[in-house]
Amino acid sequence: MRLPFSHPDSVRRAVVQGLVDAISSKEYYEIMKSTKDLWGGAAGDARWAMLVPPAPGDLRIVQAMVNTAAAVARTDEMASPQAAADWLARWGLLPAATEVSETDHRRLIDTRDGLRALTRFNNGLPWDADAVARLNKAAASAPLKVEIGARSTRFEPAFDGVDGALGMLARIVVAARMEAVWRRLKLCRGDDCGLSYYDASARCLRRWCSMERCGNLSKVRAFRRRHRR
Repeated sequence: MRLPFSHPDSVRRAVVQGLVDAISSKEYYEIMKSTKDLWGGAAGDARWAMLVPPAPGDLRIVQAMVNTAAAVARTDEMASPQAAADWLARWGLLPAATEVSETDHRRLIDTRDGLRALTRFNNGLPWDADAVARLNKAAASAPLKVEIGARSTRFEPAFDGVDGALGMLARIVVAARMEAVWRRLKLCRGDDCGLSYYDASARCLRRWCSMERCGNLSKVRAFRRRHRR
């Protein structure tokens, strides 16, 4: 019987030895992340791209925000107002040492949850109306202003602070939708992953952040379920 996987020999060994269940996506994530910070340096970027294809341009900021709560990461990079402020500052969305209130922290989490819901939907999963409604409510107080030039039109945040950060995120999403690349930012279907990735495939049909990890894990588990019946 032939197993329908990308690397059948290694997968067969994993099935026989029970390694697929023994090594979780979280452990794999830690291995991939051990040599460099998540997005730090060329070597770190190259290594991480093997697991999670990065989105182009500013859309990568949205991808990084969605990934602050990925199950595979084990920790929430925006768990507190201070942690959220530090993360926003690292990505250039907020000046360093800016304080984030509890109310603004809740808005940031609602924004992230809404963006995660949208990327889940991009991967063929059910629409989460509640999460998207909270995203729209958080964005309502972060309007954009229009800047018209001789040959271009720009949308920029109308305010500073957290409102400005939310406005910048909204601008990135709007631009990605206008350029028809938004649908390519997806949430991985891996059981214990939850990372967002950029699907650069020609037909935009990629379902997992990494075929070598989450894709093969999912296929092995599906194969096992079918043959237990």
